[in-house]
Amino acid sequence: SYNTVLINYIDNDVHFKYAETTPLEFSETTYLSNLTSLLSYYAYLVIGLDYDSFALNGGSPYFQKAFAITSNAQSSGEKGWKAFDGDKNRYWIINNMLDAPFVTLRQTMYNYHRKGLDIMYQNADAGRAAILESILALTKVHNIKQLSYSLQVFFNAKADEIVNIFSAGKPEEKTSLIETLSLIDPSRSNKYQKIISN
Repeated sequence: SYNTVLINYIDNDVHFKYAETTPLEFSETTYLSNLTSLLSYYAYLVIGLDYDSFALNGGSPYFQKAFAITSNAQSSGEKGWKAFDGDKNRYWIINNMLDAPFVTLRQTMYNYHRKGLDIMYQNADAGRAAILESILALTKVHNIKQLSYSLQVFFNAKADEIVNIFSAGKPEEKTSLIETLSLIDPSRSNKYQKIISN
């Protein structure tokens, strides 16, 4: 009965016009409105993340649909859909989910949830070890693109949970984890120090 957060993201580029009672129309091949594009983009992103947490690369078909929505919205003039609108937007979130250098991030999503959290109720130590291994693997992503926005989005969702899980961990797990997290998610170093103090 444990619930876990897969994404915790605030999109500051959400702008749309909507007249009450107007039907919401969506097309997978054509941009019709910013509102329906936003709703469908985030629906596919969330579904993709959910599927990735149950099967290795299980979310690919949904991420591809979200990427198609992003591509269709490029000519809309609305912010958040283009690469040059900044490096922290909808385009980069979905692009990185499908980009080869970020394959480790998707493997981590699967290993963290399916091989880690899902077995913790039977064997907390084995589950915690699988989660630790999945987080340590993220150094590969960090080495390719330091302080990647995709890693920031991942840790926005997972930082508090990681602290809770590893507060009961073994000393050697805590040391290894904090060293890695200080490298790949330095903005939350103070939060991760709670792992040792608990």
